[in-house]
Amino acid sequence: TAKPRFLAPRIDRRNLRDVTLSAGSTLKFDANVIGEPPPTIEWRAGGVPLKNGKYVTLDNSDYNTKVVIRPVQRGDSGEYTVTASNSSGRDSVTINVTVTDKPDKPQGPLQVSDVHKEGCKLKWKRPKDDGGTPIEYYAVEKYDPLKAAWVPCGRSSEPELAVTGLTPGHEYKFRVAAVNAEGESEPLETLESIIAKNPFDEPGKPGNLKATDWDKDHVDLKWDPPKEDGGSPVTGYVVEVKDKYGNWEKAVTVPAGQTTATVPGLTEGEPYVFQVRAINAAGPGEASDPTPTIWAKARNQPPKIDRTNLIEVRIKAGQNFNFDVKVTGEPVPTTKWMLNRSEVRTGERTKVTHADYNTKLSVRMATRADSGKYTVHAENINGQDSADVIVTVIDKPSPPNGPLKVTNVHAEGCKLAWKPPDDDGGQPIEKYVVEKMDEATGRWVPAGETIGPETSLDVEGLTPGHKYKFRVRAVNKQGKSDPLQTGQAIEAKNPFDAPGQPGIPEIKDYDRDFVDLQWTRPVEDGGSPITGYVIEKKEKYSPNWEKCAEVDGDVTSGKVPGLIEGNQYEFRVRAVNKAGPGEPSEGTKPHIARPKNLAPRIDRNAMIDIKVRAGHNFELDVPVIGEPPPIKDWSLKGNMVLNSDRIKVINEDYNTKLRVVDAKRSDAGTYTLVAKNINGKDTATVNISVLDVPSPPEGPLTPFNITKNSCQLQWRPPKDDGGSDITHYIVEKMDAENLRWVPVTEVSGTQARVDHLIEGHDYNFRVKAVNKFGESMPLTMSSPITAKDPYAKPDKPGAPEPTDWDKDHVDLKWTPPKKDGGSPITGYIIEKRSRFGPWEKAAEVSGNVTKGTVPNLTEGEEYEFRVIAVNKGGPGEPSEASKPVIAKPRFLAPQIDKMAMQDLVVRAGQRINFSIPVEASPKPKAEWSINGVPIKPGNRVDMQVYNNQVLFEIPFSVRSDTGRYSLTLTNDIGSCTASANVTVIDRPSPPEGPLEVSNVTKESARLAWRVPVDDGGAPILHYIIEKMDVSRGTWSDAGMSSSLYHDVVRLIHRKEYLFRVKAVNTVGESDPLETTKTTIARNEFDEPEAPEKPQVTDWDEDHVDLQWVKPKSDGGSPITEYIVQKKEKGSPYWSNAVTVPA
Repeated sequence: TAKPRFLAPRIDRRNLRDVTLSAGSTLKFDANVIGEPPPTIEWRAGGVPLKNGKYVTLDNSDYNTKVVIRPVQRGDSGEYTVTASNSSGRDSVTINVTVTDKPDKPQGPLQVSDVHKEGCKLKWKRPKDDGGTPIEYYAVEKYDPLKAAWVPCGRSSEPELAVTGLTPGHEYKFRVAAVNAEGESEPLETLESIIAKNPFDEPGKPGNLKATDWDKDHVDLKWDPPKEDGGSPVTGYVVEVKDKYGNWEKAVTVPAGQTTATVPGLTEGEPYVFQVRAINAAGPGEASDPTPTIWAKARNQPPKIDRTNLIEVRIKAGQNFNFDVKVTGEPVPTTKWMLNRSEVRTGERTKVTHADYNTKLSVRMATRADSGKYTVHAENINGQDSADVIVTVIDKPSPPNGPLKVTNVHAEGCKLAWKPPDDDGGQPIEKYVVEKMDEATGRWVPAGETIGPETSLDVEGLTPGHKYKFRVRAVNKQGKSDPLQTGQAIEAKNPFDAPGQPGIPEIKDYDRDFVDLQWTRPVEDGGSPITGYVIEKKEKYSPNWEKCAEVDGDVTSGKVPGLIEGNQYEFRVRAVNKAGPGEPSEGTKPHIARPKNLAPRIDRNAMIDIKVRAGHNFELDVPVIGEPPPIKDWSLKGNMVLNSDRIKVINEDYNTKLRVVDAKRSDAGTYTLVAKNINGKDTATVNISVLDVPSPPEGPLTPFNITKNSCQLQWRPPKDDGGSDITHYIVEKMDAENLRWVPVTEVSGTQARVDHLIEGHDYNFRVKAVNKFGESMPLTMSSPITAKDPYAKPDKPGAPEPTDWDKDHVDLKWTPPKKDGGSPITGYIIEKRSRFGPWEKAAEVSGNVTKGTVPNLTEGEEYEFRVIAVNKGGPGEPSEASKPVIAKPRFLAPQIDKMAMQDLVVRAGQRINFSIPVEASPKPKAEWSINGVPIKPGNRVDMQVYNNQVLFEIPFSVRSDTGRYSLTLTNDIGSCTASANVTVIDRPSPPEGPLEVSNVTKESARLAWRVPVDDGGAPILHYIIEKMDVSRGTWSDAGMSSSLYHDVVRLIHRKEYLFRVKAVNTVGESDPLETTKTTIARNEFDEPEAPEKPQVTDWDEDHVDLQWVKPKSDGGSPITEYIVQKKEKGSPYWSNAVTVPA
């Protein structure tokens, strides 16, 4: 490569820039370096050379350098310098690395001061290390032993916090943690718990609070001092007030020696409640019992009714109305309500309520009787007051006044009259509504209404002869009144009746278009002479009668013209007088309009040829006309058809029916119908075809050409084809062993060949003729036949024996069958079968040899062989199968499939297993060894050797089974060997001791240990550290470490501890390494005890001089300074005032 021979080093600075990253992440630098000769590269961190280690990977190569630190910690922060130098010069780059982490825990002690029942003050020092990023806030938690849980109680941006919200009397501990962007530090905890209480208590509650006087704007109160002052003199009283909807508020304060007070500034008419609290240095005490409700009002005042809600009311009946009236006056006035000078009292629908300064009247479901002028009256010793209000209740009218008169009655109507109602419901009558009830139906229906308030109405539309009742209602805008009703029913009828029923009319003469009728007059004429008759007719399929003729005068005969020939009619008659048509007579018998003389005529449309299945029914229904009605006769093949069980002939005047049930082939033929009367004769014919299945084929059923598996059959056609051509014949067979007929073939001729017979079985045969209507009865063979040939099959040969073999063929020999079945052996069939396969043809040899070769075998496959002898009768039974033969070379040195000997990694307790295919002939001998030491079969090891496979298994492995396993196979031809490594991984052994405890403080200690002797075959991932508070006797988690030391934190001061550590790999945890003796969590020295109570030696308006005695114990370390705290009077909080050197 063309390049300078000497070149000063130059470091590529593109990837070397200042970096800030979080603890636990990876720090990586990768830089290219140029220079000739290749420069020497050195890294320094904080001036100390950087070397490869557990967490540091340093990779320097020609023209490149790489540094990886994983994971980084706070201590890895600082300046990193990379220097490249050679004989031509030197270059260096400095990078500032900042590793951010959670801050250290705040520095102690965590001081608690100014304790009172609801809070206290906490103070601490900032942590030594803020984790490389600013402290965002301090999280403070409290521990309430009753709840047994740490809960947040506040945050602070400064190293102090005023805690509030404590429950008086509860015991608390506190802890504080510093929080930055990386997370939360370990907490700093108070050494001892505190109880939330004041230095002294609040005073008790005052007693016997009562109002001594009042007016509209103030109240005078008086009370007794509390029985207990809480340990501090009462300095005053606070009077509190609460209005109707408000909260308690401070109203007035009075000095300690005064137990009376006046509360001013009240709002007239408002209710108030008062209570009093005593105050001492601890603050306000418990409130007294409250006074009863006191109204701000004058003590003497005449009654005054508030008329705001007394507004005139106009409502519909059924609605509600009420009045809610305020009444002022002192003393409280008495009130009452009056209606039309009568006092209103509480009843079923009326409720009167009197209360102080209020009266209410409520009426529900108002009626007309509740209308009128209501007066409310109020009175006390200072005077009285009254106020009125009008109430109008509107309703539907009262019923009209009777009687309800009915006049001018006739068959279709009448006239009604009545009087107006006494009460119009408060609104004018608009009209009257009249209803009628037909006693036949029992229902009221509208009959009419008046125009305006008229008190009469003509009723129309009555049904003559029906009896009716009537009722009338008055109507205003509110609705209909209750009804006024007639006392008795009236009958809708004229002064005379319609005539009675005439006699049944008789037909005296007729022709194709008319009839002459005659009848008798009715027994009663209804009180009015009969003026004529009405003749009505009804056709056959019509439900209605219609008028067809009228007869004037009292004449009892008439003619009905205009009839239609062939139609059927009935006739009836009504008599008529002044009342109208009377009741109709009974109808005549049905009459067909027809000529009086007519030659017979058979309706050929009903004589249609019929084809019917045998067993079905057929019928001929034939109309025949003629006058007089003709005589009708049926005949078949010259014979008169007579009635029998199956055949019925029914003759009517103008109709004849022939009905045949369960038709037979003998019923087929040409039927003749003859009709005759005095005017002539008519004849008609119809063809009837009865179709059926054929008769059985004609015998005999003859078998011929019989063999062991077939034969032929022959027969003759049936005599009767059933009226339809024979389509085919069905041949069936019955094996004498199962006695079931089964179909074997269908043919169109009278011969058939039957195949698939079973040799030696006896068979019978039958045949059926088939047309389109079905199968005939069968023709059966007279005697069975036996399916057999003239000669038999040969016996089975002897079992074949292999005489030689190779990987693709086997040579076999066998003995011939003992019997040839009466026919010489023509050949042998050799069959083969693989281990799990079916038998299949493999080779054929001639009948004069008893040996053969089976080619085309699959190498390694296991086979069996058998032989079948064949003569003219066919193949005989197969021989017994040969012994299994594997297609393989007869002589082969051992060969091992080394792909099956792969390295294994298993967990302890899992199975070690090798299943190795091998090739060898004869069968080889197998020897196993581990790390060169032979393995012998035993309870833990299973070794097996097969023709083509070697098995080795250790069902439950242990760590000591790790090693290199070798397999050696040997036979007469040769030997071979294969090996594989087996690694059994397990839990590590315990860490090596001793477990050393150092750097003990009141809340932490450092543990150190050595790596385990055995890592279990897998790298140590980390160590688990646990601690035991000896007083509790249980182990708890104390942390996790990837190094050989760990700082245990959150120990409890002066508690005695045991420690243990466990190594962890991918399999699990080792047994623990434990400390042999206990460790007490404590510092080398403690905080000093409290000084004696300070004495005031001098003071002025802006300062005070104090003196005190130093504490009895300095905690083992000289006292450096004193902190003087102060608290204002009435305040529960202490604050720092000054610091004094020791």
